[in-house]
Amino acid sequence: MWSKLKSVYDKESVVSVHLLQQKFFLIEFKEDSVAIFMSKLEEIRVKLKQAREPISDKILITKVIMSQPEQFKQFRSAWEFVPLELQSVQELISRLLTQQERIGSRDEEVLVLDSVSNRSSRKCYTCGKDGHLARFCDKNKRQELATIARREVN
Repeated sequence: MWSKLKSVYDKESVVSVHLLQQKFFLIEFKEDSVAIFMSKLEEIRVKLKQAREPISDKILITKVIMSQPEQFKQFRSAWEFVPLELQSVQELISRLLTQQERIGSRDEEVLVLDSVSNRSSRKCYTCGKDGHLARFCDKNKRQELATIARREVN
């Protein structure tokens, strides 16, 4: 009887772990805030740890970096320049929250500018293209990331 019960519950445990792992690897960072996304991942991580299938910090960091939406794409490159000894889950969350605040304030600026002027009448003085201002130019963002990366390396 004991061996029968054990085989039934062990299979459920294996299936449960498998489903939790699938959920962990398939979850996406959509419209959630960084805090909500991280809490979802941490909840799954705790359940897997209880099932004796822990997920390492490195795998969690990789999952978070790879799950970021388009608006965070430059963050991935900047994270690569963070020294390995500083690359922790706490550091990642802190930097993501800061980036989210920056993106939010930029989005608000764009909304205000859109209401004041017509988007098509704007001309970027950095790249010369119509439709955006120099301070929102991708060319400036790349230069800004390179500067940040250099500061973090030093």
